[in-house]
Amino acid sequence: MAHLGKSGTAGMGERRTDDRPASARVLDAVAAAEGVRPCEIDARLYDVVDPDALNDLFRDAESRTTLTFPFCGYIVTVHGGGEIELSSVDG
Repeated sequence: MAHLGKSGTAGMGERRTDDRPASARVLDAVAAAEGVRPCEIDARLYDVVDPDALNDLFRDAESRTTLTFPFCGYIVTVHGGGEIELSSVDG
């Protein structure tokens, strides 16, 4: 399981330190895990989760909300503190 912070680099418990929306951070994390640029991801986030709703849920950096959803071959977990967790669907 990869724990990805705001930059898409591996790290445990990294807190959000930028104001980018959660949807952009999810795309960056998946792109980093795949070794591609976000624009090269061959899936659309809005096919699995509403990006505006995702951004609204995690607008507050101190939120205790956690959301998990499948995307692009990963189980993505977004934590209120800004941490993005990816684990392979294949296990």
